[in-house]
Formats: sequence, C-alpha cells, structure tokens
Amino acid sequence: MSEFEPDVRNFLVSIAKIVSLTLMWLMLTLGLGLYNNWLIPKGELRWPNYVFYIIVIVTFVLLLRKLIEFWKQRYPHG
Repeated sequence: MSEFEPDVRNFLVSIAKIVSLTLMWLMLTLGLGLYNNWLIPKGELRWPNYVFYIIVIVTFVLLLRKLIEFWKQRYPHG
C-alpha cells in the first residue's frame, strides 16, 4: 500500500499532527482576537484585551509543552 518504511511513515504522520495542532491554535486565537477586536484594539486597551493576551500566552506555553512532550515521548534521541 505504501512504499515508506514504518518509521518514516510514523515520523511524517507526527509532523502532520504537530503542524495541524499548531495551525488550529493559531487560527482560533487570531480568529477570536480579530473578530472581537481583542487582538488589535480600536482606541485604548481595555480589560478584555489584557485577558485575551494572557489567555494567548498561557495557551501558547501549554502548546509548546505538549509539543515537547510529544517529541520526547516518540523520539527520545532527538
């Protein structure tokens, strides 16, 4: 069915999962931020802007932790 070796196929599937997870986080944060005028405020910064920025930073750190955990679990040498 596939001419790839199992290790290569698993590696490429892992890359696809990581890219899709990262793009999903990016689209959600940018979409919500732009739609609600939290990302680029009109006028002055208000408390929803600060809450949004804090949520973005926290979720980005969680995303990075998940990605690092995923790579260490799957590929401990790399």
